[in-house]
Amino acid sequence: MWKEKILLVDDEPRVLDGYRRQLRNHYNFETAVGGREALEKIESNGPFAVVVADMRMPGMDGVEFLKAVRKQSPETVRMMLTGNADQQTAVMAVNEGNIFRFMTKPCPAGQLITTLASGIRQYRLITSEKELLEHTLQGCIKMLTEILSLTDSEAFDHATKVRNYVQQIAPALKTKTTWELEAAATLMPIGFVILPPELKTKVLENKPLSQAESEMLSEVPEIGYRLLSHIPRLEAVAEYVRTTLTKFSKSGADANAPIPDDISFEANMLSVISALVELESTGRPIAEVLDIMSKGQYNQQILSAAQDVLLNNQELRGGKAALLDARIKDIAIGDILRSNVDTEDDRRLLTAGTRITVAFLERINRYHRLIGIKEPIRVVRWTAE
Repeated sequence: MWKEKILLVDDEPRVLDGYRRQLRNHYNFETAVGGREALEKIESNGPFAVVVADMRMPGMDGVEFLKAVRKQSPETVRMMLTGNADQQTAVMAVNEGNIFRFMTKPCPAGQLITTLASGIRQYRLITSEKELLEHTLQGCIKMLTEILSLTDSEAFDHATKVRNYVQQIAPALKTKTTWELEAAATLMPIGFVILPPELKTKVLENKPLSQAESEMLSEVPEIGYRLLSHIPRLEAVAEYVRTTLTKFSKSGADANAPIPDDISFEANMLSVISALVELESTGRPIAEVLDIMSKGQYNQQILSAAQDVLLNNQELRGGKAALLDARIKDIAIGDILRSNVDTEDDRRLLTAGTRITVAFLERINRYHRLIGIKEPIRVVRWTAE
């Protein structure tokens, strides 16, 4: 028996009973009476490898239903089985429902079994190719991020925090955390690689910029878009980078900055979280940061979700914070920096507000062995009460 699940949809219970008799020893399947019930099952019990729908159903016909399935579950292979095999029905089913097979009633059991097997093989092909491409891309993105972080550690430390908050806050907003969204959060500052070093320094130190420098800084999102749009399958990531109103300049989050109404909800979420991280990096407690932002022109739905998630994590609901002046050998994964980490030759490795991860701890230890790092380093460590 195939392990993938199939969903069979018809408005006549006797037809569904016939499916059960024919397929019970061949496939793992469920049935649904009508399109509405089927969409609910896809939402609650999915994913389904194959969906087979009748054309003539009251309330929602087969074409309308399969079109909704295509939007809700794009990888699902869609088939239609109907007694009305006219040309117009077939054209509508193919063009709007993007079906894989079109079968006519009555369909012999052998033909149905064989066709469903073809549908499952098609589903495996779609999902395996997608997984391969996404894993390959994610590996390339990780390598690119590691390389770029060496050129601008401030901006990419910030981007890492944005990505971590996106992973926490997106589920509370019922927004699917896709790899494209996380990649956009990580690669948002990629356009900064073209800025002259002296301009980066002025931005980091919040010094006044000339008109020419301001214009160059304003081009960063578009430059990031151009760089990323050359890479196949990063089109969505490039668009997030261009449209999201992030301020990786470290000039501080401007709570009064207007946000265009035409940017996507996901881009708006990245913008809000980026501003939140910037304010938090100044050393303010997260509760104070959220309070400041609540008085500005930010999306209140996103801020409310951020508040629910970030103010109810382990650190703020039941843990105990200890402020430590730690030496390098004492820093632990999970510690939050309350002072910058600088090398003995005055290179900035990490900024205050960074949470220590395995990669950051490895970086600190390597630089400490090669160059030396100024000690002690002030950290906050949370422990369970």
